Amino acid sequence: MKWFLCLVLFLGCTVCGYIYAGSIQRRIALLLSLKTAWQTLKTRIHFFADPLQQALVQSAVILPKDTAALFLALGERIQKSNDVTVAMNQTLEEIIGEQTAYACLSDADRQALVTFAQRLGKDSHTQQAAFEWLDGYFENEIEQGQQRMRSQVRLYRASGLLLGLLFVVLFL
Repeated sequence: MKWFLCLVLFLGCTVCGYIYAGSIQRRIALLLSLKTAWQTLKTRIHFFADPLQQALVQSAVILPKDTAALFLALGERIQKSNDVTVAMNQTLEEIIGEQTAYACLSDADRQALVTFAQRLGKDSHTQQAAFEWLDGYFENEIEQGQQRMRSQVRLYRASGLLLGLLFVVLFL
């Protein structure tokens, strides 16, 4: 029984370390996916001259499932309200609440998407500036996330493993 308890504590601590490290990796992957999605949207708007709502729906067709769900929901909300900022707020609340893939986004990431929606004007120059701002934000956050990943992922994994070993030594 004692060995079983030690094994459970060891595995539990190790898994916790891996789960926490995994959240850092998932955030970077999601930011990369969102960056690609917004670049696709930018292309639809600027080169195909699609209206925002139509560009969102057309872009969603070629995007991965999680990002496509965000774009489709945002497109539907814009069609209903015609206010991009309100639609972005509502969509983020809905999507983040329903899909666990977006749970790893920080509050700053969510606020950046809302700020992007606020900056997204009607003319092409304002839209271009908003897309460039968002692209810069994603680049900065991805770079910082990769630095954090290099320094902390191994630390979290090793900490979980060592904490598990500590419990095993204490109980034996």
